[in-house]
Amino acid sequence: MICATGLAGVDKRTAQSSRAGGVKDSYQHVFFLSEDSTVGQTARDIRLQKENQSALDGSVVWAALVEEAKAFGSGQLTAGALVFNLSDGHMGRPLSEIRDSFWNTPCLPLLPGGESELRRAIDAAVDDGNLELADEAGNVVRAEREADINLANTGIRVREPGAADSVGQVTVTTFTSLRDDEDKREDIAALLRTITNTIDSGKATYVNLQMQIAADPESAAKIRQAAEEAEVQSNIT
Repeated sequence: MICATGLAGVDKRTAQSSRAGGVKDSYQHVFFLSEDSTVGQTARDIRLQKENQSALDGSVVWAALVEEAKAFGSGQLTAGALVFNLSDGHMGRPLSEIRDSFWNTPCLPLLPGGESELRRAIDAAVDDGNLELADEAGNVVRAEREADINLANTGIRVREPGAADSVGQVTVTTFTSLRDDEDKREDIAALLRTITNTIDSGKATYVNLQMQIAADPESAAKIRQAAEEAEVQSNIT
């Protein structure tokens, strides 16, 4: 009787172990988003091939992503690797957006060390003369030490060294009626789209904006709501 109970216990543990192994082995795929300039964003699938590998194991998943250049391995984010992965569209962007890009942009690899690793790479790239930090007015900002680089900062931007030499400041002033002039409306709309595209592409480093628009109440309310979302002061009279 004692022997039979012991065998039953062994059989139960064996069954549990077999079931756990079966569950683990059933997770053999890793899906992630990839992006390139030719096909845009695409969903990709990694099939784990080695025995005892499982997508439930974070270290296995990360190693697979490193092999596909979707993630950095420990210590791989050097100054050179950072500069290589940043595109022209990242230049002129705030530090906070550069940080966020590594988590929400499919074209950039994930970071194993998070912010500390990115801060270290930015500091090294600045020291090497491959990147430059500047404030909203385009003035060069120098970090005395790595800890001075605040990745939550929305006013300090990353740019190529010497980019200030090619900055042009444009002042636009107009005061005109749009009520019965369709051509003028189209011209002003095109102007605003050009300004929007310049800002959206990261090519604008500073803006001093003041506009007064007469519109119907519903449109005025939408403009004010957009201003509030952008944390821009506004009022309706």
